[in-house]
Amino acid sequence: MLRKWIGLIALPVSFASHANIMDVYLSGGASFSRLSNNEYIQINNSVTNEFDTDKKNVTSFLGGLGVGHTFENINQKPIAIAFSLMGYYTNFHHIEGIEYPFVNASPSMDTLDYQFKAESSALMVESRLRYTQYAWVPFLLVGLGASWNHLYDYSESPSNAASTAVATNTHVDSHTNTAFAYEVGAGIQHLLFTTEKYKARWFASLDYRYMNFGKGELGNLTFQTADDPLTIKNLDTQAIVFTLEVSV
Repeated sequence: MLRKWIGLIALPVSFASHANIMDVYLSGGASFSRLSNNEYIQINNSVTNEFDTDKKNVTSFLGGLGVGHTFENINQKPIAIAFSLMGYYTNFHHIEGIEYPFVNASPSMDTLDYQFKAESSALMVESRLRYTQYAWVPFLLVGLGASWNHLYDYSESPSNAASTAVATNTHVDSHTNTAFAYEVGAGIQHLLFTTEKYKARWFASLDYRYMNFGKGELGNLTFQTADDPLTIKNLDTQAIVFTLEVSV
């Protein structure tokens, strides 16, 4: 019984004896998104417009910065767990498509081209599970946190200059909302070199991940009385991310 309690007490000590002081992460990569908004928007009690998204694969930059802590050789095995607090930013660029005015009453009316922009910032608590038996270290990644999704710069114009469709000529409010965000991924890490003077190890890693920043909304459209904004239910992306990590 005494040996059991000694073992339980020694376990966290074993963790700490193989722990670094701090990790610093600098990440960047390409993200690939294919976003769409809700199709039918109620303008008022009698008018509904359809917004048909022109779905395209959009490539954008994903950047991240954070700090963390790694526990190595857990329970005397080639396993390490890294915890970090990471901040990310990505700009999804344009979401665009065709607007069909009064679709509930007259589907054949002249159309409008519309577009707006979307960007997301997120704060994630990440965990990386690494198998350190080899020089090229495989790892799994999972993260949870909050995102701030900003939709802005809405504009529209007649699809055909000679048509009778009239574009919105007043400002449509941008909007930022907070949402739940998560990510999952897998990658590989390699030790680049060690700086003996500062007892620092420099690592590089490459990973694939899926990131979901949650919902984004615009403000109401011009003359809209119903509370039914243009909405993107899932601001999500797939990304290839390169990370430089300094462990001291």
